Amino acid sequence: DNMPAPAPFVAPAPAPFVAPAPTVPAAPPKRWIVLDDNSRFEIDQDLLVGRDPDKSNAMKLGLRPIRINDITGEMSRSHMEVRVFNGEVVITDRNSANGSQVREQGQRGWTKLAPWSSVKWRPGMSVQIGGRILRLELTVARPPQLRPRVDVQHAGPRQLHGGSVYA
Repeated sequence: DNMPAPAPFVAPAPAPFVAPAPTVPAAPPKRWIVLDDNSRFEIDQDLLVGRDPDKSNAMKLGLRPIRINDITGEMSRSHMEVRVFNGEVVITDRNSANGSQVREQGQRGWTKLAPWSSVKWRPGMSVQIGGRILRLELTVARPPQLRPRVDVQHAGPRQLHGGSVYA
C-alpha cells in the first residue's frame, strides 16, 4: 500500500468583490397573534377573534374566524377584529360584553377600548380579551435567493484528511 501522501490543502485566494445583483423587494414580515399559552395564529388576512366567531357574519365581511378558548366565560363570541391597513395591524372591539384592554410594552395598567373603536397594535403590545392575553409578533421572511448559493472555502490552515479541522 504505497500510496503517496495527500497533497496539503491550499485555500483559494478570496474572489474579487463583485457588486450584488439587483434584489427583489423583501417580503413583508409575517404577523402572528401569540396567545398566553404560546399558541399562535398567522394574521394572513383580516380576522375575527372570539370564543365562537363561526356563528357570526365574519365570512360575509371577509374575515377569517379565529376561535380562542376562554374558561372565564368573559370572551364574546365575536370579540375583536384584527385587520391590516397600510402595513399596520389595527384591532377593533366589536362592542363585546366585557370589552378589550390594551397595554403598551413596559406599562403596568390596561387601557379599555371603547366599543367599535380601533387602535394600532404594535409588536410587544398586549391585548386582553376575556381571560386571555394576546400579543403581536412579527417574523421577517428570508429574502428569496436569486442565484444558486456557492460555498467559498475560508482562507486559513485546514487539515482535511483525518485529524481535527482548523478554521
